Amino acid sequence: MLEILIQHIQQKVDLSRKDIALMKTFFIPKKLSRKEFLLREGEICNHLAFVSSGILKSFTSDEKGRDRI
Repeated sequence: MLEILIQHIQQKVDLSRKDIALMKTFFIPKKLSRKEFLLREGEICNHLAFVSSGILKSFTSDEKGRDRI
């Protein structure tokens, strides 16, 4: 998973081997199952996410309880 992120970044900037090794210390790969939440209502987001495969849906609920995607 990290290799896909690194390839994506390398399309924008040149990275040395030292840069790549340092980057790998900051990222933790995480696999989500279908219908699993990355973040739930009320939780504070302290991270960034990079989707290497699949799709994520982002939504909020309005005052009437309807989901807004």
